[in-house]
Amino acid sequence: MDCRDTKKLQAAHFLIIAFFLVGSHTVAMSIQRDMPYSMVWFYLNPDEQQTRRMLQTVRDLGVMKTQALIYWWQIETLGGNYWKQMGYTERDIGTSKLKALDNYIKVSHELGMRPALRVGTFRVFKGLYHPMDTTGSVEKYCDWLRRMATRYKGKIDHWVIGDEENKRFPEWGWTGSAKDYMEKLFIPASIAIKEGDPDSRISCTAVSSAPATDWIMKVIALGLPRYGDGIAANIGYRRIEDLVELQNMMRKVKAVWPEAKFYANGVGYVEHAHLHDKRQASILAQCMFTLWDIGWNSAPYYVYAFSKTKDTHQNFGIMSLPGQDKAAVYSDAWFAYQTIAHTFYNRNKMRQPDFEIRLRQGEVCATEDGLKMRIAPPVPVFHSYIRNNNQMLLYIAYRKFREPCNGRWDILLRTKHWVRPKRIPILDYKARLAVPHHYEGDWLVIEKVKVSLEPAILILTRSGTEIIHSQDKEH
Repeated sequence: MDCRDTKKLQAAHFLIIAFFLVGSHTVAMSIQRDMPYSMVWFYLNPDEQQTRRMLQTVRDLGVMKTQALIYWWQIETLGGNYWKQMGYTERDIGTSKLKALDNYIKVSHELGMRPALRVGTFRVFKGLYHPMDTTGSVEKYCDWLRRMATRYKGKIDHWVIGDEENKRFPEWGWTGSAKDYMEKLFIPASIAIKEGDPDSRISCTAVSSAPATDWIMKVIALGLPRYGDGIAANIGYRRIEDLVELQNMMRKVKAVWPEAKFYANGVGYVEHAHLHDKRQASILAQCMFTLWDIGWNSAPYYVYAFSKTKDTHQNFGIMSLPGQDKAAVYSDAWFAYQTIAHTFYNRNKMRQPDFEIRLRQGEVCATEDGLKMRIAPPVPVFHSYIRNNNQMLLYIAYRKFREPCNGRWDILLRTKHWVRPKRIPILDYKARLAVPHHYEGDWLVIEKVKVSLEPAILILTRSGTEIIHSQDKEH
């Protein structure tokens, strides 16, 4: 090999090393985990650097999706000045708004996230899709949808058509019926979006009074599977506390439409009291875990940043957004969500343990004639999963949001193959804390696990394998 070949080889090695050093972070960020975790995103900004600062906090959260709301009248003014009367500035409307939307979609993909869009309809202007189009024509609205789908072809995770369109507005000629929604709005809107992006995934509106099972079954019967890909819902945390109606709706949908996706416009709505609000953190964690466990495809928490709703003046936020000279501020709820997102993912690649697991009341109140008398707290929610055949995850909590309770439980696993139980703190997904345990014959006994509104998450390692944190191995 002459010196020219040596120099070429050295140059090639340099390029490989440079690519690894510069690109490794990007490659790691682009690894896709299958999870429903998402965020309602109201923070479109025409400044690309500020967009990146804000969205980076979502990526740090471990979330792979966000969902923004856009209206035709926000993106195209059609020469009108109605927006001035609404209190908007030029930064919030028209070409500036379109630039903000471009930034949101571009930066999301660069960070390895998949943006979704909910498109607003006629609710703001009392039956009109755009105040400058007094005809109320759905065709012109669909022309705009087609333009948007063409512009962002292949870049949108899914589209949701409207919000709570099952409500009645008789003064606008809107009955809220499944028939009205399908024929007057969803079918023409879906056709338009598919013309712009044939591979797009589209959901019907998130219903009011979710799960509104009867209405959802009617739109399915009226052709939703032909024109769309899934259903949506707004899911408050009390729907998570009692899952009967939600799971009943899912069973009915799957029975007639096995391929249906389950999306949402917003979930959780857990009020924020202060940065270290354990109640908000615990309920949010339980909501997001539960929707992952029962098979939702997208579950954007409502809402990301601290703010008060216009109608009820409630703050559901979990953090304060960063700025050029301002660092982000995170609540305990943000860290709890982060722990769920970095711990529970790829549900379809997990399996159930093939050995017996029991729960036993962990508190002894008295011993009589050699028998231990145990306190009997309410039975908790308990789940167990095995991932990659080298990790076992245990989740245990009381899903009693309005009447929180506490107790201690022993977890008994009839196995010698799973060892070294550790607790993952709800506010620090990277930490692993030792937990007391012992053996009773063939049973591994994890002792007196504290069970409360705050989920207890335990991780075990298969005997003979190294300890691997859940975020270290994807597949």
